[in-house]
Amino acid sequence: MAHIFFNGCAGNVTAGKNNDGSHKNRQIFTQRIYDAIVRAESVSESIAVTGFSWQFEPVYLPLGEDMNEPDMFAIPRNESIDPKDRIKAAIEIAVIRRQDIPIPVCCLRLRDAAHILHLPGEAFSENQLFAQEQSSAAWAAVLSYGACGPGYICMASSYAEGGFEPTDSFVSTGVENVIREAISKLVKRRGSGPTHSVLQMPIRGQMYSARTHGLRGRPEKRRSRR
Repeated sequence: MAHIFFNGCAGNVTAGKNNDGSHKNRQIFTQRIYDAIVRAESVSESIAVTGFSWQFEPVYLPLGEDMNEPDMFAIPRNESIDPKDRIKAAIEIAVIRRQDIPIPVCCLRLRDAAHILHLPGEAFSENQLFAQEQSSAAWAAVLSYGACGPGYICMASSYAEGGFEPTDSFVSTGVENVIREAISKLVKRRGSGPTHSVLQMPIRGQMYSARTHGLRGRPEKRRSRR
């Protein structure tokens, strides 16, 4: 039987004391993960799946409030700046330039047996718990890390609480409601869902095609945020 292992919404989850950098603790942590997989397999059950569908909701994530392209444009070209900061600025510029291109939040629906959601960014674990509460399926799982651009998908309260994650988030507090609305639509939807394919999504008044835009495509309008 094939196995698929993936990280769910782990943006605010760490290995903590189990991974302090020492070789001994890493071995202990590895063994615990292996033991958990074996125990899970021992109680697994096979279920009949009579059909499936792949559905998605295109979302526009609100930009971080301090993101401004003119201020960041010189950073990637300045070799005296730390490479990490140069890469971060380049990502922020790309996010600004692609703000009118939607990001798909996807769901593989195995009828009422299972819902497997795919989210962008490094989403916080609260999003996975929310999806499981909202899902009408017998089992629900969430894969995050679907797109680099947004950075951390924090909760609205996270930005005031502080910490590392909000500083590496390229979206603002409104992202929580956007993501949760998309999750609710996908896990509660009945029928076959939207008729457009994953390669075609509406862009604020026009149709975006991944075939024609690709990695080089950019929206005509440019908006900077201060």
